[in-house]
Amino acid sequence: MKQLLPLLLLIGACSEYDLSRETGKNKGKDDDVGTPVEGPQPDIKLSPETVSFGYLMVNCPADPQIITVSNVGDEPLEIDSAELAGTGSGAFNLSGGIVDLQPGESFDLTVNFTPQSFMDYEIQLVVASNDPDEPKAKADAIGHGSEYAMNEEIFKQPDVQAVDVLWVVDNSGSMSSVVETLGEKFESFLESFSALGIDYQVGVTSTDMDDPSHQGRLLGIDTIITPDDADPVATFVQTTDLGFNGSADEKGLDAAYAALTDPLLSSNNSGLIRKDAMLAVVVISDEDDSSSISPSSFSSWLNSYKGDPAHSSFSGVIGDPDNWPIGCTSSGFPPVTATAGVQYEKAISATGGIWESICDDDFNSVLSYLAYGASGLLYDFPLSKTPSSVFDIVVTVDGVVQEMGALKDWIYNPKINAVHFNKAAIPGPNTTVNVTYPVEEDC
Repeated sequence: MKQLLPLLLLIGACSEYDLSRETGKNKGKDDDVGTPVEGPQPDIKLSPETVSFGYLMVNCPADPQIITVSNVGDEPLEIDSAELAGTGSGAFNLSGGIVDLQPGESFDLTVNFTPQSFMDYEIQLVVASNDPDEPKAKADAIGHGSEYAMNEEIFKQPDVQAVDVLWVVDNSGSMSSVVETLGEKFESFLESFSALGIDYQVGVTSTDMDDPSHQGRLLGIDTIITPDDADPVATFVQTTDLGFNGSADEKGLDAAYAALTDPLLSSNNSGLIRKDAMLAVVVISDEDDSSSISPSSFSSWLNSYKGDPAHSSFSGVIGDPDNWPIGCTSSGFPPVTATAGVQYEKAISATGGIWESICDDDFNSVLSYLAYGASGLLYDFPLSKTPSSVFDIVVTVDGVVQEMGALKDWIYNPKINAVHFNKAAIPGPNTTVNVTYPVEEDC
């Protein structure tokens, strides 16, 4: 799934550190919020918006943290100054040159932190620019002076309002029972969006690039499925009833690329992609990909499709890629057997998507978690360090403590060193997840 970077928190003691242009443009300017303008304009973005240095012993330096300053607008961005401001900022220093940015360009600022006393630090990085909407962009920074070492990581779920989903369905002969199960359980996929208040559009194509009537075309009578349909699940079931005579040379990446580019995007597939919606491509196949486009080329293209890589992803219900070359076999009847989706996994990993096993007997959970991943929401929160005590991990969502346990809110997954939220407790859009845990560290 799409990994959100831990929000790095900058904290300090009581002064300001300032990087200013020699020209001193706009020095003394106090406006935090500008006046919205129409038409082309520069647009500043700080990433991440929050950084945390965790709990450190006094006078022990923290690992440096990077904040990237980007111009995501369509006019040149003039940077006037960058400063650390707030009570305790003397415990920080800031390095890195500031430069004006053309559209699409960025530069990094490095923040260092050494706690000087037993206290909580919370400051801000303030970057002044000619962005008319946000003349002073800010990123929060948090750290703590402590008698023992603890790590604190803060994650921000994206504020997802809408998602456009392209399903690429393998319609070869071996997929009959899988597609039938997909239709039976698809309600779990749509219900996950509805529970989060996310507006959705769903289109379906196949992995068949030999049949001229497929080749990336949206299929079905209603080619775009929405919440306004009388029965979206029934429409999906009807649409995915593609027969099982499709090409055995499955090309999911080629099909997705064709579906989302011209000439199809402006003709047969028109209307699937909305400007302000997340884009999720999901393939379901019991064979690995054999497309002409490589996973790396496909990933580069998809990551740039919406302008921001965080707004698009490729996911899959595939044969277990970490079990190459065997893949997987289900325990149900008739059993599902799938080759390892190694090529698909390369694209999934490079675009921040997720994969679920096509051999998993619990397709309700598979589709529920897939929906969260498709919308860009995290349910696995990877930790940057290894907890010295799992039972002392504290997890909060918007300040509310979450309970640990398989039948409660979350569990710790040692395989990927992550906090894993159970399906019913996955944090919703625009929530803040805080994970604090002890670590074995010397100064």
